[in-house]
Amino acid sequence: MSRVRASAAFLCALGLLVVAAGSQAQVRPKETTNTALTGQIKAIDAAKKTLTIEGANKEGGVYQVTDKTTIMDNSNKTIDLGGLKTGWWVAVTVDTVTGKNVATYIEVVDTP
Repeated sequence: MSRVRASAAFLCALGLLVVAAGSQAQVRPKETTNTALTGQIKAIDAAKKTLTIEGANKEGGVYQVTDKTTIMDNSNKTIDLGGLKTGWWVAVTVDTVTGKNVATYIEVVDTP
């Protein structure tokens, strides 16, 4: 009987150890990548809230604009996506979240 009690006590202790170890596990946050780009606005899609930018070295792409995106004109005034024009040069800070390029900050700059 004592062997059964010892086995049961061991299994209970092992179970508690597993539960305690699991409670210490931390959820890994989603990976994000911060990048910056200066380029010319090639297209603006207000319906999809996207901005297509091409840099001087042909780098760039399509960037998602959200309600949290800050957009500044060249006189340091906040504007919305509709205030931007194709052909303007902008500096953009981008976070890549779950495969999407999300613009976090857009600033109109003078042409390079």
